Amino acid sequence: MVKVAVERLQDEDQVRVEEDTIRSKGAARAGGEAYPDDDVHDFFVEKVRKGAAVVKVDGKWRAVLAPENYEGPRNLIKKGKSFEAIADLYKEDGKFRAWVKDVVGK
Repeated sequence: MVKVAVERLQDEDQVRVEEDTIRSKGAARAGGEAYPDDDVHDFFVEKVRKGAAVVKVDGKWRAVLAPENYEGPRNLIKKGKSFEAIADLYKEDGKFRAWVKDVVGK
């Protein structure tokens, strides 16, 4: 029964299994293993509008950050706030966008 539960948590990307050790996503994140293929970017919130925020990424590019593409604390999405996050950057409908997967620093 435990094996089935662990497999389900793996399918939901909630835990990582390494040899005989089961680690939560938070523990893997602390060790830098939660998102091994993604980059850490610096974000600065320039403007918050209804339905999206305009952020400056790595001090170079402006990107749109939609609520559905942000996995982090709400208190960081306020004008003038900055944070470091694991994120994917992409272009959609002619706009540069960010998908923040996890906030790793403030």
